[in-house]
Amino acid sequence: MKSGANFDPRLPVKILLERSPVVRPVLASYGLDTCCGGEHPLQDACAAKGVVLAQVLEDLDSAHGVAEAYNLVPPTMTIREVRRRFPSTIPVFERYGLGDCGGEEGPEEPLAWFATVHRLSLDEFLRDVRAAAVSDAVEDLFLTLAKEASAGAASGLRRLRMLHQAIIDREERGESLSRLLPGGVADMVQEGGGRLGETTEMVVTVLMADIRGYSTIAEASDPTTLARQLNDHRAQMNHAILGEKGTVMQFVGDAVMAVFGAPVPQEDHADRALSAALAMHAAQQQVNERWAADGLPAFNLGIGLSTGEVAGALLGSEERLEYTMVGDTVNLTQRLQQWAEAGQTVLSEPTYRALSTPVEAEHLEPALVKGRQAPVAAYRIAAAEGAGMSSH
Repeated sequence: MKSGANFDPRLPVKILLERSPVVRPVLASYGLDTCCGGEHPLQDACAAKGVVLAQVLEDLDSAHGVAEAYNLVPPTMTIREVRRRFPSTIPVFERYGLGDCGGEEGPEEPLAWFATVHRLSLDEFLRDVRAAAVSDAVEDLFLTLAKEASAGAASGLRRLRMLHQAIIDREERGESLSRLLPGGVADMVQEGGGRLGETTEMVVTVLMADIRGYSTIAEASDPTTLARQLNDHRAQMNHAILGEKGTVMQFVGDAVMAVFGAPVPQEDHADRALSAALAMHAAQQQVNERWAADGLPAFNLGIGLSTGEVAGALLGSEERLEYTMVGDTVNLTQRLQQWAEAGQTVLSEPTYRALSTPVEAEHLEPALVKGRQAPVAAYRIAAAEGAGMSSH
């Protein structure tokens, strides 16, 4: 890698510190993190401190490369793809009970789904898989620096310690973010692509779903049993949404909100949202059949989809972050979801028009919804045979 490929020495130190968590320990090791209040460009700060700029840039690139290695395996990558691309991960999967898949084969399920269904810590699971995937590259780099240190080169020992601290700082920050933010958003923030209070306008498809008659079910159910059912339900909904590369924004009680086309843009977000909705209905139907054998009440979903412009923003404070989407599209999705009966999906007209392949749907007469002055047209996809009919 060309020295300085990831960091422009003409940028002020304080800007570099904001862009990546690996920068601070590197610059601190040279005493550059507080030089001149961070206002001067990195190259000027190096000159003021009598530090060789090329060496600083090399250390920054090394720290960046090692830290970035952990992003080679995103939580949306399937287990099969990971095993094929990174054979060194096979022993890790064997430890997690996937050793009977044989060779490079494996389930075509996202890593995040596997962790959710098997109640694993996603952070620990990803850390183990990523560490194995990049072990060779990381090992080579650390061996090089360790050899410098053992040969008596003070810079080698200093750089070895610095790289170790950079990785720790990055991983700790990433672990905290992954607990606070939806999948994909935490990665965006870690990469410096999202700042507190910064708003991004985008066109997306929003999905909202909730369980019909949930209050009645909750009233008659044992709380512990109901909690287990909700956990099972959420795992399946999460799987269906992630399977279409959607972003789960939040689960609130019996409701779920997801978005397609953000934070990573997708041209086919409407298609993906509809596919996810149908998969959610199908998955819940299978869960209901399993529950029926145990005498448990069924969950039947009503889902709404709406396509349009929204504003996405990272709000809150350093202690508590929340990725929020606002706009008329979000509000309309909630209203359309209320029009859907058990097993049905209601699409806004923009969503229906955005589909690459027409689907069989009932055109609903335009009607007024709360918050809008003009009537809203929509399309309703009927429940699949057997969906929404359970009465256990």
